[in-house]
Amino acid sequence: MRPLRPLLALLLAALALPLAAAPTPAPGFRLDLSQAKDLPPGLTWVPEGPGGTPALRIDVPAGNATGSHLFNVPVDIAALRGREILLSYDVRAQDVSKPQLDYNGIKCQLHYVSAAEGPKWFNEGQLTGTFPWRHSRMFVRVEDDASAGELQLGLQEVSGTAWLANVTLTILREKPARPPRLRGVMSPTSLTPQTLPDLAAWKVNLLRWQIVNPDWPRDNVPEEPAVYGAWLEGKLDELAQVLDQAKAVGIKVIIDLHTPPGGRFPDGTLRLTADKKLQAYYVEIWEGIAKRFRGHPALWAYDLMNEPLQNRPSPPGVEDWWSLQQTAARAVRLLDPETIILLAVDQWDSPEGFTWMRPIWVPNVIYQVHMYWPYEYTHQGVDRPWDKPEDRFEYPGTFNGRPLDREALARRLAPVREFQRAYGVRILVGEFSVARWAPGAAQYLTDAISLFEEYGWDWTYHAFRELSAWDLEHANLPRETAVPSPELTDRARVVRGWFEKNERAP
Repeated sequence: MRPLRPLLALLLAALALPLAAAPTPAPGFRLDLSQAKDLPPGLTWVPEGPGGTPALRIDVPAGNATGSHLFNVPVDIAALRGREILLSYDVRAQDVSKPQLDYNGIKCQLHYVSAAEGPKWFNEGQLTGTFPWRHSRMFVRVEDDASAGELQLGLQEVSGTAWLANVTLTILREKPARPPRLRGVMSPTSLTPQTLPDLAAWKVNLLRWQIVNPDWPRDNVPEEPAVYGAWLEGKLDELAQVLDQAKAVGIKVIIDLHTPPGGRFPDGTLRLTADKKLQAYYVEIWEGIAKRFRGHPALWAYDLMNEPLQNRPSPPGVEDWWSLQQTAARAVRLLDPETIILLAVDQWDSPEGFTWMRPIWVPNVIYQVHMYWPYEYTHQGVDRPWDKPEDRFEYPGTFNGRPLDREALARRLAPVREFQRAYGVRILVGEFSVARWAPGAAQYLTDAISLFEEYGWDWTYHAFRELSAWDLEHANLPRETAVPSPELTDRARVVRGWFEKNERAP
């Protein structure tokens, strides 16, 4: 089917001379009535339209007002789904009686059936009496599930004479293109030749690429530009390769500054929240990233701050975790007016952090949440010994004496959902996962993702070929036995099953 262009008037009913049952219009919506025949009694084609153009004349004697005297013209309504159109025509009347119901009378009516809403009729109505040629127009918004379309031309439940000419449908506008749902993964810690090809085979369409140094303890990350900047430059060169490869396979990329300059204090608080000079360097880093990568077709978003945490006030004159993100966002937006900016919340970007949030006045922002709840379940045996019965949890099950199930996950995510609905914002679940050996891990992922999907959130699973604890390709064996699975794991079936629904990112 050839593409439709807004504001392009396409002739649907070329009201020409002698006629017959009109064929359904071919894609493109031009309807040729030149061969139409077998009009209902009382309907004829005459050269009596404005300026002598062809017109459909309908004559109904005064004693024969009951019933319909209509010529039905099939319309390929499926090709008009989701579009706003203009139904326009010229009409003239002589002694058309007044019907009992206002919607009867002269009909130049578009009719179709919506699977969800039932039959639909679009007609001006109340066209009666005697009047000279007049031009009539009305808007019609065609439902996405429209079928069985037709134009109905004539008189209904009235008597008299009417003329219809120059009936057209004009496409005015189409619904704004909704972005495709994005479902993907967190990246490994470095690029390999198979990273992007294998993700493309999985039908991933979003990749949260972490700029990370796993060899630096989080409480001992250099902050000096000479050291940190040299390392970062190499990672940005790697990112350039990632973006180019992602473009080739139709995957969008989030730039995640996962290891920020200065790292964290022992309690996890970002050092950025305590040092004004370090904050200036952080903003400078993001300005450099925006200058280098803005406009790249594979770039989807700048992820400014991974898992903010601040457990102590910032010194006077130093911005806190939220104010600093806003400063960086505005700096980036000055350089790049289009690329999405991702913002995260306090307390490791946890759902409860959204309780205290309000949106910022920066355009094209998406708010990010991470979901590792309950931590005691998702991380059991990951970062501490797993040798006591009380350290082991299952899903579904109980946690802190309450049921641990899909309903419990929904309650945990409620602050994010409320924030989304209150402000009409878009949400990304930037990280979520569960240890491969956790009992019920596949069901946990099933329930969590089903909630993300129900709420319309984009998401990236943590992680692809990173730590074996989260790896979908590793067998669901105890922590001590980290081996690839010879077959698709149940966890992989859950996550990759959703990837099968992905559209290729534009």
